[in-house]
Amino acid sequence: MDIKKLRQDRADALNAAKALHAAAGINPMTAEAGAQYDAHMANVASLDANIIRAQQMLDAERTAPAIQVEVSAPEASKQKFSGLGEQLLAVKNFAMSGGRNRDERLFASAPGQNETIDTEGGFLVSAEVAPDLLSRTFAAGVISSRCRTRPMSSSRLVLNGIDDANRVGGPAGAGILVVRAAEAAGINFSKLKLRRTELNANKLLGFYMASDEVLEDAPALQSEINDFFPDAFSWAHDNEILNGTGASQFLGVLNSGACVVVPKDNGQTLAGNPITTSNILNMRTRLWIRSRPNAAFFVGPDAEAVLSTLTIPGAAGTAVALYTPPGVGSNNTKYGQMLGFPVIPTEQTAPLGTQGDILLADFNEYIIGERNSVQFASSIHVQFLTDQQVFRWTLRNDGAPLWDKPVTQNNSVNKVSPFVVLAART
Repeated sequence: MDIKKLRQDRADALNAAKALHAAAGINPMTAEAGAQYDAHMANVASLDANIIRAQQMLDAERTAPAIQVEVSAPEASKQKFSGLGEQLLAVKNFAMSGGRNRDERLFASAPGQNETIDTEGGFLVSAEVAPDLLSRTFAAGVISSRCRTRPMSSSRLVLNGIDDANRVGGPAGAGILVVRAAEAAGINFSKLKLRRTELNANKLLGFYMASDEVLEDAPALQSEINDFFPDAFSWAHDNEILNGTGASQFLGVLNSGACVVVPKDNGQTLAGNPITTSNILNMRTRLWIRSRPNAAFFVGPDAEAVLSTLTIPGAAGTAVALYTPPGVGSNNTKYGQMLGFPVIPTEQTAPLGTQGDILLADFNEYIIGERNSVQFASSIHVQFLTDQQVFRWTLRNDGAPLWDKPVTQNNSVNKVSPFVVLAART
């Protein structure tokens, strides 16, 4: 018995009875209408009994002991899935049969690593597929692709860095001193100062609903996942790298203490001059010098439109464009250029005129810790009436700036950072 069809037939019969009841209103039903009503309600009762029987059968199948297939370790270790689509179909069949339809490759494709995750009710993506999914994810992110990544052997990773908030005279303020031998006698300086960055792996969940038509075709399923997974997860990563609160998610640079905030010009307003040439020049001044080779401007679409109107004085009083769009002049890159930095548009920046609508940043000074591999599970209990199945994807990671505050640089009154933002213009 098809339980989905039984439930649909019951709903149709009940709706038909409701329609007859509503048509009669406060008046007694006619003999013909009453007979039809009684027939529909009898059909509902009969279908209820059949639905109970069908549900009992499904429950019995799900709770039946799994059929164990003995496979020797050497032989099992040689078995591999041809691709992600084939592995997902094996997970679907395992879930729908309550573990009776068991593909040993789910358990043997990565001995010691790819067992079922009891607390999650799922499996790890096979060792052949997971690295590609992760690399696609980070490559798709315009921000996360520029960050450092580090594997986490446990759920917590502690990184020690030098606390060189004061670089006057070099890094001596952090307890490091470099002098010539003739100058070393009688020098006293403090012990090395360290600051700590701590990452704690948190879950990032994604859900993908696949129709039965797609589930019948492993290549189509793999193609959809390869499109969905990198785009969805990289968007979430980029958003948290900028805006994360640090509470069970990344600590975003805009919510950290690492940013330098460049003041707006005197009298500058959103309505008059949302972004000015002096804003941009001042932002470059406050960027840590060693970050200049890796830094880029990150802007929202509205901010990018304003940049096209900015100019900088040229020779003999002439003015030249401050911003060069891609494909214009000598700029043959895929991004605009400004002061030698790429200008990368992204959706995750703040609205125009708000602090964070334009950011000059070196995301090589941002660290992402990755815990284990990609995990996924499936459920046959969601949207079963519409021939759909839900796959759940789980990543465990954390991220934070490697800087906790701007630093005072040598021979300058201005503090600098790898992360520079423009103050709000109201």
